[in-house]
Amino acid sequence: MENNKYKIIFVFIIFVVIIIGGFILTQISIKEKNEKDSPQKMVQKEEVTDIRIDKTKDFIYFTNETLIGDNLDIGYKDIVFNFKEDSNLANTLNDETINLKETVKKQGNELGGISYAEYKTYEIYEYDNYLSLVVSYYKYDKESLVIPINSKTYNFNKNNGFIINNNDLLGLFQIDETKMVNNTKKYIEGLALLRTDIKIDVNQTMNLLKEYPLYINKIGKLNVRVLVKNDQNDYNEDVVLS
Repeated sequence: MENNKYKIIFVFIIFVVIIIGGFILTQISIKEKNEKDSPQKMVQKEEVTDIRIDKTKDFIYFTNETLIGDNLDIGYKDIVFNFKEDSNLANTLNDETINLKETVKKQGNELGGISYAEYKTYEIYEYDNYLSLVVSYYKYDKESLVIPINSKTYNFNKNNGFIINNNDLLGLFQIDETKMVNNTKKYIEGLALLRTDIKIDVNQTMNLLKEYPLYINKIGKLNVRVLVKNDQNDYNEDVVLS
C-alpha cells in the first residue's frame, strides 16, 4: 500500500510538470508569433549614432521666427537641419517660406490687421533612429479664417541623415501600397459614418492623396496625414497604418 501511495504521488508530480511545461512552451510560442507578426519588430530599438553638428541643439531647430498680426497664431521661421543633409531641403523649405511671406495682405480693420496669408507649420517626431518632419500648409482669409491646403512629410535615418522614401518606409512596416491605400480608404469611410455633423467626400479625399504623406510618430507607429474634404471646413486627419 505504501509503495502504491508513492507511485501515485510520483505520477501526479510528473503530470503536473508536463502540464506546467506545456503551458510555458505554449506561451513562448505565442509570444514569438506575435513578435514575428508585429510591424514593430521592424522598427525595434537600435543604438543611435549622434550625427548632430551642434551637440547642444536638436536634430532640427528653427531661427528667425516672426509672428504676424496681433491675435493670430501665424508665423514664419527658417528651418535648420543640424546634420549633414544632402538633398538641400533646408534651402528649398526656407525659399518657400520667403514666397509664403509675400502672400500676406494687411488691412487695418481685419483680425490682427491681416486679411489674407499663406503659411505653413512644422511638426517633428523622433522615434529610435527615425526622424520625421511633417510640413502642413494653410491659408488664412477674413471670410473663412484658416483653411488647410496640403501636407508634406520627410523621414530621415538619424544614424546617417539619409532620407527614407515611402517605399522603404512601407517596407519597414511590412505594408505594401495596396494595403496602404485600402486601409486609408477604410478609415475615411468609417469616419464619414461617424461624423454625422458633416458630409465627408470620401472619393475627393482619396483622389487628393496622390503622394501619401507618411511619417513615423513618437511611439513608432506609421501614420499618413490626410486632408479630409467635406461640406463645411476641411481638416487634417492622421491615419495610423501600423
